[in-house]
Amino acid sequence: MKILFVTPYVPSPVRVRPYHFVRCLAQEGHTVDVLSHVSTEREWEDLHTLSEHERVSASGIRLPSWRPWLNCSLALLKGESLWAAHGRSPRFSEAIRQNLYEGDYDVLHVEHIRSLFISPLLSQLRSESPRPKMIFDAVDCISALLSQYAERPGSLLRRAIYRREAVKMRRTEPACAMLFDRVIVTSETERQALAALMGDTGDCLEVVPNGVDLDYFRPSDTTPQEDTILFSGRMSFYNNAEAARYFATDIFPLIKAQRPKTRLILAGADPPSYLLNLDRRPDIEVTGYVEDLRPYLRRASVIACPILTAVGVQNKVLEAMAMGKPVVGTPLVSRALSAQQGKEIVIAEPEKGAFAKAVLSLLAEPESCRKLGLSARAYVERVHHWANSAKRLTEIYQAGSAEV
Repeated sequence: MKILFVTPYVPSPVRVRPYHFVRCLAQEGHTVDVLSHVSTEREWEDLHTLSEHERVSASGIRLPSWRPWLNCSLALLKGESLWAAHGRSPRFSEAIRQNLYEGDYDVLHVEHIRSLFISPLLSQLRSESPRPKMIFDAVDCISALLSQYAERPGSLLRRAIYRREAVKMRRTEPACAMLFDRVIVTSETERQALAALMGDTGDCLEVVPNGVDLDYFRPSDTTPQEDTILFSGRMSFYNNAEAARYFATDIFPLIKAQRPKTRLILAGADPPSYLLNLDRRPDIEVTGYVEDLRPYLRRASVIACPILTAVGVQNKVLEAMAMGKPVVGTPLVSRALSAQQGKEIVIAEPEKGAFAKAVLSLLAEPESCRKLGLSARAYVERVHHWANSAKRLTEIYQAGSAEV
């Protein structure tokens, strides 16, 4: 098959879902043309690297830094969703149109709600015959995430903006999904959330789970450092920065009170100033961007994921489990996983005392950590293999013909 793969950001090892879909689809013998927005020099480098894969062609349209500000300002005046309007670009829409009419594609794959400013083009395309099969990867139910954000502590303005966005997105998500032949999400939880919004039209929803690169993230013979806790994630994301601060300021002191030599590593790009300031402490390491997370995972004796707001699958958790590391997470971490509590992952309530107790229990029992890590690795091998997810995606591409 020939696939036009449209994303609002460049697929890369950081943007794991589209990156591995593209990589695996090409390995299956399909031709994949990627079209992405590009905002930084690093993204141009990632685009070039992506093109080095056989049967993959990747091109980008620059998104000027002023464009999202203009888009969101206009969306605010028009009463539109800021998230959906964020990446609006006439050049990007025209590039998609040109590719579609010149490329003779079997499938148009569109990733994420931030690509759906192309809705007018999709509406026009639906009425044409023949046309490619149209697949939307919603990834997660974004309105559910925005609703969580609106309930978190913060300024009245911030909460009001998220509340507004949640209301807008609850209308935007089902309306946009109806433009496609099939809509895919990361988990059954996300499918149910979107189905509740879509009503009778929700039968187009399919689950294609996230995977993990099992060759890259694999167990090591390296002995972990005693009493070392790791939390990782892109710190420019609100939920990751919130979790890092909560763990460092509320949970970590309770752990230190019982195990004074414990160290905390906060690894991830773009940490805000309040996290960078924690690096002044001798017992907390704030890394910023790291090219390779695996050395930090090897050092850690326990992986903590005290997420307070989240939807979908936490890739950082899958990567840690693939390396055979014991993970302690909140119920939001497990909602999209089928891992067994206490055997493959430890789930603790987010209340600081309960979470600290769960981490302390593992720190005190290295053998329990080892067994938990072995079971965690077996779980991801069984359930979260990118090749299997790509095969499921191919089945969805091939099922039936495009609906007019």
